Amino acid sequence: MAKSKPRLCDAPDCTAPGNPFCRTHWTSIPHKLRKEITSSWKERRIKDYAVHCIEARRFFDADLRPITVIYGPPASGKTRHAERFLEHYGCTRLIDEWDPHGRTRQRIDPDAGDLVLTQQPPEAIRRCLGSGPKLVSIGEALRAIGGAA
Repeated sequence: MAKSKPRLCDAPDCTAPGNPFCRTHWTSIPHKLRKEITSSWKERRIKDYAVHCIEARRFFDADLRPITVIYGPPASGKTRHAERFLEHYGCTRLIDEWDPHGRTRQRIDPDAGDLVLTQQPPEAIRRCLGSGPKLVSIGEALRAIGGAA
């Protein structure tokens, strides 16, 4: 009987063995999503497993990643926990102190896969960026990474 080929990683252009992802790509997926993939597989929830794997693939295609905006008052922990937020939400670039009116240090327009930290209220964010970005309050973001809210 012929030996079957090992399954390859699902990340685009990756030729490493992996099911569903190679070790390098697996560890780059946000921790929460890795837990959801693992638990749905162990519990034989195949439909959930497939949905989570598709969501994970989005992290390897920068054009498909959502913009994540964490909003809150000054000195609330946005910048202090930025690295942990980047990892948790699977973002690739940080835009700190973002202001839709251009009155900030970084005059950068948010793009797919960015993590935006701002003091702007949700209404102002939606007026500028539309309904596409994922809006997260600083309290919710801190709870998500296991910090104090």
